[in-house]
Amino acid sequence: MPRPAASESTRQELRTQRRMEILQAAAPVFARKGFAGTKITDLMAAAQMSQGLLYRYFTSKDDVFIAIVEAAVQHSIDIARQAEARSGSPLERLRWFVETYLPPQYEHPEYALVVAHALTNEAVPAEVRVHTSRYLIEFIGIIRDLISEGQMAGEIIQRDAEQLAVHLLAALHGLAAGTAFLGAASAQEQALRFPEPEILLLALRPDHS
Repeated sequence: MPRPAASESTRQELRTQRRMEILQAAAPVFARKGFAGTKITDLMAAAQMSQGLLYRYFTSKDDVFIAIVEAAVQHSIDIARQAEARSGSPLERLRWFVETYLPPQYEHPEYALVVAHALTNEAVPAEVRVHTSRYLIEFIGIIRDLISEGQMAGEIIQRDAEQLAVHLLAALHGLAAGTAFLGAASAQEQALRFPEPEILLLALRPDHS
């Protein structure tokens, strides 16, 4: 007896899941080899599939790279917007943002490295760098607005809010990228070597306590 055909929604769900599996396999490759150094055969090996099957989900190596960058930056923006929409004081929302944002960065530092690569490497298509920069500006803007609210509430030091936002996000990104250099340690051991979220907020506190 023939098996019933899958519904369109089921097929789309399976396709989305498969694309995510490919991106998860490809991200460490791009982080390790860079955009120019990564070949489609590297992605095929990482995803354990043929070129023809890979091309059913992505049109090219560039397409895979762009999807990784977009997924990483959109995830960051989504967390920032959730923090923005939460109840509580500005500092409490910033604390929630750092506590939510940082652990996945420790566990998967390859995404931070790929985003940095997208912003700085000339081999990456110019439109990708421009698009990623726009995401970054939006991301900084959300955190800047939260910091500004905290300054008005007297919870955050009275310095340039945008510079404080850049400082915080640079620290978060730097910690994530730094995790990648400790490949011999497990994800849990790596996390223990880095500051807890509350420590990162000390620089924003008026009394630094």
